[in-house]
Amino acid sequence: MKHKLLLPIFLFLSFIARSQEKILDARIWLDGRTMQDLVVAGLEADHGFYEPGVYFRSEFSSLELIRVKKAGFRIDTFETDVQARYLRENARRQPVRTVAAADRSQSPCEDFGSASAETPVNYTYGSMGGYYTYEEYLAILDDMHAKFPHLISERKPVHESLLTHEGRPQWFVRISDNPNTDETGEAEALYTAIHHAREPNSLTHLIYFMWHLLENYDRDPDLRYLLNQTELYFIPCLNPDGYIYNQTTNPDGGGFWRKNRRDNGDGTFGVDLNRNYGYNWGVGNGSSPTTSSEVYRGPAAFSEPETQMARAFIEAHNFEVVLNCHTSGNKMVHPWGYENSVPTPDFTTLAEWLTRESGYLHGSCWQTLGYLACGTSDDWMYGEKDRLAYTPETGTSFWPFIDQIDGNNKSMFQTNLSAAWYALGGAVIRHLPGASLNGNVLQAPFKVRQYEIGTAPVQISFEALSNNIASFAPVANLTIEDFESSSFVALINLSGTLQPGEEVRFVARAERQGQIHADTVVWEFQPSPYVVAVEDDLESGSGIWSPNTFWGATTEYAFSPGKSMTDSPNDVYTEMENFLITKDKVAIPPDATEARLRFFALWDIDPGLDWAQVLVKTDLNAVEEPLQGSLTTYNSNLAQYVYEGTHLYWEEECMDLGAYLGQKFYLIFSMISFSGNPDGRDGFYFDDLVLEYRTESGVHTIELHPECQVSAQPNPASGQTRLHWSGEQGVGHQLDIVDASGKILQQIALPEDSGAYTLQTAGWPAGVYWYRLYSDRGV
Repeated sequence: MKHKLLLPIFLFLSFIARSQEKILDARIWLDGRTMQDLVVAGLEADHGFYEPGVYFRSEFSSLELIRVKKAGFRIDTFETDVQARYLRENARRQPVRTVAAADRSQSPCEDFGSASAETPVNYTYGSMGGYYTYEEYLAILDDMHAKFPHLISERKPVHESLLTHEGRPQWFVRISDNPNTDETGEAEALYTAIHHAREPNSLTHLIYFMWHLLENYDRDPDLRYLLNQTELYFIPCLNPDGYIYNQTTNPDGGGFWRKNRRDNGDGTFGVDLNRNYGYNWGVGNGSSPTTSSEVYRGPAAFSEPETQMARAFIEAHNFEVVLNCHTSGNKMVHPWGYENSVPTPDFTTLAEWLTRESGYLHGSCWQTLGYLACGTSDDWMYGEKDRLAYTPETGTSFWPFIDQIDGNNKSMFQTNLSAAWYALGGAVIRHLPGASLNGNVLQAPFKVRQYEIGTAPVQISFEALSNNIASFAPVANLTIEDFESSSFVALINLSGTLQPGEEVRFVARAERQGQIHADTVVWEFQPSPYVVAVEDDLESGSGIWSPNTFWGATTEYAFSPGKSMTDSPNDVYTEMENFLITKDKVAIPPDATEARLRFFALWDIDPGLDWAQVLVKTDLNAVEEPLQGSLTTYNSNLAQYVYEGTHLYWEEECMDLGAYLGQKFYLIFSMISFSGNPDGRDGFYFDDLVLEYRTESGVHTIELHPECQVSAQPNPASGQTRLHWSGEQGVGHQLDIVDASGKILQQIALPEDSGAYTLQTAGWPAGVYWYRLYSDRGV
């Protein structure tokens, strides 16, 4: 009898010790060995930071490190009690909320700003170290439905009869324009989180994304179109038992339980749900048969009620794409997991687009982590059900500190949104700022983005909504590559002369393979055009810019033939902190009502430690102030707007300068690199820069200097005219020739304090032209 009693007592004590086991932050040196060797040694290696053949760093249990050390690996330990460090550090940090930097509805840049940079109004922090308790999570789903019943369904059980080992359902919600109905023919996407119980940031970034969809449906026409055509499904907590176990043992956050709570019958608990799916379950060394292992695959494929519920739910739907969200490592993992291959190039193509802003490393399990994993959710969803399934690994730890949650939420925003757009497919057309009138022809710029893999012609058509439109010039079919965009200018022939305040209204449509997206345009004629304050097409080299060691004009790429400006002409960028600054201050008159900066840009920048920015400074000794544009992303570490990641096609940027009306300032482009650019990326390029402003009446008061005088003879002129000027002594001068629309036709540097200049006007259309004489001190 004594021997029979010893075994269960020993196993119970072993379980208690395991639940209280210390978690360490450590680096394991590979010394030329592979990550698969670590997996064979009993390590869970699907989260962390990996340098092939060199090291793997993550957070490990002491038992895992004992196994690894026995297998002959060297170990450096950085923290012997990660949970204690988490509680200590988290207590002294504060939650972060990012509010709107400006009212985009009043901006001269219609595409201005990314709403993803703003924390949703209804987003809250939880009581578990900033993360939600299970009860708080359910209350949030209920609150979403109470506030937006027309957009999100009530939470419902994923399965009608199945429950977890501890008797809990999984819950799902649907976000769509008819959330209580599964509409036939609508595109579907699925988002899951908490396969692993210790990854709460995967839940919070989904909640963040869901609140954004709900709050912005009524004010974002593109988002409204998306949700009207798709059904987005969310299972934000797939492993409730494991999640609640961490909440119970570590109510302030920091619990490191990974698996579900299956009683294995030998004193151990839990199955790794992401090794329990049925496609190639148990193959090779991609999981473990040992019940105490963090990657224990379970006694059979789909042995767990959690994976059974997920299987039934997926089989009942036709999801175009699935994101199974995890933490950590800043990676985007896709099939295959069980072998070193990629089943279709579509995975790579879509992954490149999904990670275009986050910069996450993407690839198969072997490509991103250097080892194999079998029985994973993504392998089964693609291998058995032909769904493109991905595992984004967000952040740098299982429990990021409270002031890192907001930034991690934002890092996944565009990925989550892009997955929904991919599910819908087709092409989306949007009008851009900068429409102008040329005689009786309205010239309206548009951009069309394709949300599909593969090429097919995109047909453009128009419909008049106002009686002042005579006809539309036809637009040739567009051929757009995977997820890329194409721009064009629509020419609208008007039936007569517009009066001030008169509106031109029409609909533009883009049709791709029978799928149509429409954009309604309302353009109001105002006789006050934009006045160009600064313009540089980069063809003259340095132009308006101060000489610079790094930045320079290049013919490598150009939006308009044949030069652009870049931080590293004819080479990749290096580790640097370098700034391109205008020679002189830019002046916006005090009676200007709005001002904006426009240019075309493309970039390829390491997203970890490198970034580019546009800044202004009102004095050479002043602090630079970063600008937000339609293409910038919010960097939570800097708490600033930057360019980072990969954007390898020209797109127009627009930046609102309303905060600088009536001021003079230097314009600056910066390129910062702390990574050393190990991947040999090419940096930042821009072209065709215009800084312009407008006034209410079209007439503005500028700072005049009586010492500066200029006259033209003859006037009116035909063929040529002679300009005579006198200026201030000891300062530089510049003469601008401007047409009636405000466009600068010529910029002439004047080397002397006074003199004459012959201006050739042959070939100019008849009209009114202006000349402006600038000195360093004014106009």
